[in-house]
Amino acid sequence: MKLKNKTYDILKWVLITVIPALILLITTLGTIYNFEDVSNIICLTISAIATFISSILGISSSNYKKGK
Repeated sequence: MKLKNKTYDILKWVLITVIPALILLITTLGTIYNFEDVSNIICLTISAIATFISSILGISSSNYKKGK
């Protein structure tokens, strides 16, 4: 699987910048509003999806390097 450069860059930016900030926001708000259980479930779901996308990016990067 090869991704276009723009797609790869966008996904990488989302994984490095947006996802950690989103997890922190959800965790903090869950603590403030006493919804720790719900926020933990949401954060675990987001983390699982992010891990899956990271694997795809790793495969794409490996395939790109092999093609050069």
